[in-house]
Parts: sequence; C-alpha cells; structure tokens
Amino acid sequence: DLPRCLSCGGPLTYAFHTYGHLGAFSCPRCGASRPAPQVAVTEVSSLEKDASFVTFRLEGETLPVRIGVPAVYNIYNAAAALSGAMALGLDRGAAAETLAETGPGFGRMETLYPGGKEVRIILAKNPAGMNRSLDYLASLKDPFLALFCLNDHVNDGTDVSWIWDADFEPLAGALEKTGSRAAAAGTRAGDMALRLKYAGLAEEEIPAAKTLKEAEDLVLASPLPVCVIANYTAMLEIRDRLALLSGRGRFWEEKGGQPWT
Repeated sequence: DLPRCLSCGGPLTYAFHTYGHLGAFSCPRCGASRPAPQVAVTEVSSLEKDASFVTFRLEGETLPVRIGVPAVYNIYNAAAALSGAMALGLDRGAAAETLAETGPGFGRMETLYPGGKEVRIILAKNPAGMNRSLDYLASLKDPFLALFCLNDHVNDGTDVSWIWDADFEPLAGALEKTGSRAAAAGTRAGDMALRLKYAGLAEEEIPAAKTLKEAEDLVLASPLPVCVIANYTAMLEIRDRLALLSGRGRFWEEKGGQPWT
C-alpha cells in the first residue's frame, strides 16, 4: 500500500486519492501515471448500511448499479468483478445487475441475529483492513456498539502492534456523532482498549471482555445493534457463538478450533 512509483520508486502525487495507493496517481520523477480505466466509478450516489449505489462507466457506457454489500472497498471489488465479466465477453448490463444480488461472505460484513439482535461481523486482521472497517463505521448514520476483538494466537500473528498503524483517531468523533459506543475483547482486549483510549475515547467508557463468554454477554446486553470488528481467530470464535444463538451452524469448533477462555 506504499504510495511509491512501481517504475522508479519515486513518491506519487494524486489528482484524487481514495485509500492506500489507490487513486489518480502520477510520478513527477519518471512521468508514469494511472492508465485510463476501462471500468470506472463516476459517481457514488449513496453509501448505505447494507449496500452502495454507484454509477459505472464501462468503456463509454454509463450504468447505475446497486451493490448488495456495503463499504467503499466493496465498490472496488465490484469494479474488479465487472472487469472480469467484460474480459470474458459477458453481457455487461446483465453482469452489472447481478451485483445487486451479491451478499456478504463468511465473516466479511455478514449479519447474524442472535436473540433477534442485529450483529454485523467484520474481519479486520491488518492495518489496511482495519482502516477500511473504521471508514465503514464512520459512514453509519444510526447508533451502534463497535466491539473490537483482538487475539494473538499463532493463526493471527502473535505481534499485535499493528493496531498502532491503523488510523483509529477519527473514531471518537464518529462515535460521538451518532451516539455510538466502543468495547474491546479477545486475548489482547487490554491492548485494544489502550489503543482506543489513545485514539481519544474515554477509558472508563471502554469495557474490556477478557473471555469469550464476556464478549458474548456484551453483545447480547447491548441495547444497540452491534458491529463486531475482529481479527482472524477472534472472528471465527465469536461468530461460532453468535451463529449458534442465531440458529445457524458453527464452523470453528467443528474444525477443532479452541476459543479463548
């Protein structure tokens, strides 16, 4: 994601910038620049909780499209899917229409309803993924509980210092704007709570669940809808518990995974 030129290594400049290295880039050193895209988003009409409404330009043809999964990064995924469809010679209009039928994948913007409560599961296991998750939280218009779950099992990587490379600082303002709250959980709940504190949240208002049962209780006791933002094993573990309470099958425990105690 480093915004450096692939040709000469020089720093890139941008006419517009979305995130990471993405945007209308050019290199002042060697003159390399972003090629004119065959598939482009010309307008983002609305970013909703469960979907996005955008306009695509496909080799000169303009198409309004509903994307059935939320967040800006899924707009990029939709553009990639349309690019693939065009490369295969499929009908571009039909391909664009199918994007409305796209649903979230396992643990990636997936919604569960334990006890009738709406809980969205968002996998975030590195700074880039966490930043995109934080962008999504900032786009929400109604209050919610953001439960950040951080584990340090071998599957996750035992070094959790990457959370300090993620841009949590705008979170406090986003939560205050909607009357939302934040909590921490996982084997490194204390580290996550500390990161939230240094991002500007009041320490006494950040509950930290050290066990999976405590995390489950936080979710079920919340009067607000919940967004669970979790790294790899934390996502698998809490999703198992919430899926069971939602009347859906488990995955992690059936594969032999052991939850945090």
